[in-house]
Amino acid sequence: MYGNGLFSDINTDKLFSAVSVLLAYTMIDPLMEDIQDTFGKALLYHPVALWICIIMLVYTQTSSLSTGVMMVVIYESVKALWRTITPEPPIVGQVRKLLHRVQNGDKLSDNDIAFLDRVTPKDVMVTRKS
Repeated sequence: MYGNGLFSDINTDKLFSAVSVLLAYTMIDPLMEDIQDTFGKALLYHPVALWICIIMLVYTQTSSLSTGVMMVVIYESVKALWRTITPEPPIVGQVRKLLHRVQNGDKLSDNDIAFLDRVTPKDVMVTRKS
């Protein structure tokens, strides 16, 4: 297609596929917002929806449905183990999560307020404003 130069081995199907992926990732936020507006957050965060997403991502990369199902089983196993161990998240990660919530205009939970009160200096107290 491009002669004998640097780009002679480019497959147009793979090029189209790569451009499609970049465009899809660029437009993912409007898609997510539309899905949330239409179906609510319950659909996006339902475990079955997450399983379908994991299966599709793995299938796209491996062309194996059984590998996708196996990854869902591994994901759920790791999640159950994580909940059993319940490690406290690092302070930096929790602060990032709170900053993300504040930036999005989400309300902070009582646990968030308690965390902020715990990590601030002793002479500063964080409380919920009515």
